[in-house]
Amino acid sequence: MLAYTIAPALESGIFERVIVSTDSEEVAPSHATTARRCRFCGRRSSPATPPDIEWLAWTLEELGRLGLRWDAFSLLRPTSPFRTAGTIRRAWSLFTAQAGVDSLRAIEKCAQHPGKMWW
Repeated sequence: MLAYTIAPALESGIFERVIVSTDSEEVAPSHATTARRCRFCGRRSSPATPPDIEWLAWTLEELGRLGLRWDAFSLLRPTSPFRTAGTIRRAWSLFTAQAGVDSLRAIEKCAQHPGKMWW
């Protein structure tokens, strides 16, 4: 599932860096292996406890300690395996075209009935 998020992120050409975060010691090694295969940087995060802002603030703080800072970032969850590079580019275009906007929540209409989307 992770590779279905990484590949469109890289293909989109939007991101300077792709960073992986997990709170699971069990899956962290496989995330790192997938990360290396897909040619991106992987980082281990603190426990991802709700709400998202807690682990996101921690991650940005840790990256800041490494001298890594950006004006904008995106959360691309691996639970959306049908997201394409085109979807990411379209969202970025909409986001950057609006003055005074500081966030974007993207959704996409399904091409098929959701009942047929289960594997």
